Amino acid sequence: MKLQPCHFLARLIKILIMRIKVFKVRILEEFLNTDEALINSFLEQHEIVNMNAKFINGNDNYWSIMVYYLIPNEKKVSNQTFKDSDENLTKEQKVIYEALKNWRLKKARELDVPSFYICHNSHLISITKFLPVSLKDFSEIKGFGNVRTDKYGEEILDVLMNV
Repeated sequence: MKLQPCHFLARLIKILIMRIKVFKVRILEEFLNTDEALINSFLEQHEIVNMNAKFINGNDNYWSIMVYYLIPNEKKVSNQTFKDSDENLTKEQKVIYEALKNWRLKKARELDVPSFYICHNSHLISITKFLPVSLKDFSEIKGFGNVRTDKYGEEILDVLMNV
């Protein structure tokens, strides 16, 4: 079946704006729920094109899941600030939020500054709900400009990948 020109163009555009995210789902009980929550939260916020999974058998057995997704035209939390409360977070999001708070406290001690100098609770809540996957995604989070992104973005992405 030959694609009509408009269908071909639409498909080509989807391919051009598609991104890939790889998740590691550890099968140990202590990690499984958190890993699944991270994937589920990501899936809820992105338009998924395709997924592949492969079981990796080694020292630590896990599923490697590759998700192909489209860059959304509008981010759900773009330019929004969430109040300084974790009451609206799901159980899984609270785990992520606590990991971010622990990272922030450690970083603040390392730099010998108050933790709110690193970022406010509202920033951490926004990050928890938005789940950025690249440094560019931080531009969609209110109050998280280039300076904060340059200073802390990579570390925050590491925290999110290892929760």
